[in-house]
Amino acid sequence: MYKYLFLLCFSFISLFGSKITSNHIPEELVTAIMMNECLIEGEYCNPYIIGLNRKKDIKKAKKNGFNVKKRRIIYCYNENTCVDYVKNLNKIGINNLDLGPFQINTKYHKLSSLYDYFNYEKSRNSVKKILATLINRHGYSWYTIGRYHSGTKKLNQKYCSKLFKTMKKIRDN
Repeated sequence: MYKYLFLLCFSFISLFGSKITSNHIPEELVTAIMMNECLIEGEYCNPYIIGLNRKKDIKKAKKNGFNVKKRRIIYCYNENTCVDYVKNLNKIGINNLDLGPFQINTKYHKLSSLYDYFNYEKSRNSVKKILATLINRHGYSWYTIGRYHSGTKKLNQKYCSKLFKTMKKIRDN
């Protein structure tokens, strides 16, 4: 099932040696990640969302007046509002957040500015850097790619399966 990505990854390692940079990350992979992470509404990817990761943070956010929808999502509608919301969430001790169209986690991935998480191009470039770092640290495998979402084996496998299906759809179109 994962044969396609392994072949793709192997070809990149063969061409570029063992050091992978963000320029070596296939666009197809980044697009698939975005399609899996982004909150799709109709045919639109809503980049202005904040994902809460822990039940206690969801309760705390609600208690502090945040409108949490779809079990864990806070809509923020534009970059300025999103940044204000993140700052306010941080003030009440909520720091494990997934932000923007790629749902980049603020606890593990510090970008230059909070605005960068909600900017499509900047967050897309950050995803490439995150993947390159993971690959250089752990090797090029599905498990490594899945670490973008989770290091937990069960969640990682589930994510990889979903990602593989998305990549197949991209490839078939």
